[in-house]
Amino acid sequence: MANLYGRAWTRAELSRYVADMGQLAGIRPVTYTDGPEAGVRALEFRTGAGLSFTVLADRCMDVGLAEIDGVPLSFMTGVGYAHPAYYSGHESDWLQTFPGGLFVTGGLDTYGQPGADEGQQFGLHGRATALAARGLSWDADWDGDEYVLKARGKMKQVSFHGEHLQLTREITAKLGENRFTIHDVVENLAGRPEAHMILYHFNVGFPLLDEGSVLEVNATRTDGLDARGEAVVERARQVQGPVYGYQEEVVVHDVAPDAAGWATARVVNGAFGGGRGLALTIRYKKDELPYLWQWRNFKERAYVMGVEPGNAHMHGRAYNRQQGTLPILATGERREYTLEVEAALGL
Repeated sequence: MANLYGRAWTRAELSRYVADMGQLAGIRPVTYTDGPEAGVRALEFRTGAGLSFTVLADRCMDVGLAEIDGVPLSFMTGVGYAHPAYYSGHESDWLQTFPGGLFVTGGLDTYGQPGADEGQQFGLHGRATALAARGLSWDADWDGDEYVLKARGKMKQVSFHGEHLQLTREITAKLGENRFTIHDVVENLAGRPEAHMILYHFNVGFPLLDEGSVLEVNATRTDGLDARGEAVVERARQVQGPVYGYQEEVVVHDVAPDAAGWATARVVNGAFGGGRGLALTIRYKKDELPYLWQWRNFKERAYVMGVEPGNAHMHGRAYNRQQGTLPILATGERREYTLEVEAALGL
């Protein structure tokens, strides 16, 4: 049943009140027409319970701005939803088309620091976010007494005589809920084994991110990516206010899963709204995504914290190959990933 406006509704009950369910919730397709965003297709989700978010069809079906009751959850850069035609994979050029948004996909064959692996150069965080959806579809309809919003598309990372990786992504939400699910399937369509790295680069921004906010994780161990990260390990989960010229840090958490195998990361601003509270919860399967990276960038005018489940080390492809942690897909092999994202206003 749909829980809406303080009560549970069957389809028959709710249908007595509305001629079109789009009055309450739905998906609206849009295409941007101005600046570097021109031509980018997107899908705007509304769940009817306060949660709204934008799925960027031409940017790997990543999620851009996300809000609950009009309160933003995600950080946004000044780049905007740049068309993938502007993307460059050279060194750190990825940052020139990084929009922020609720999450950006790193991968599909590398993420983390730029570098060379087996004679091939790889840029920061890989090509995934610049892949446009093929066969894009969306619908909002009843499934029994639940009204379900769903979008689906396929992204191909292909290079002739090179990799051929396909990501099939499905994003699902329901009427009356302030959460959505990401279900991904990555398949190697090449006639050779392929490296496969994937990162879910969640970008938390103000006002969820503020002085006194906390990252809640049940971590058995926390390590710094480098010396600067090691220096903040003990206070990594505590958030401070923006500082001019702040130098970013990266740490990694080994998060203990629950009995069902789910790991949880939760960002909480308990002081928001005079103590009403604001939170974002990310759940993922620990066996699918064993690393939880935390990017602390408390810089004035670029104030963001990354909460980033991934399947490999942030040091890049060559490092993972050397350490034996580089995931490899055989021809025809598939990997699946499921994440749940939930917002809460009022704790």
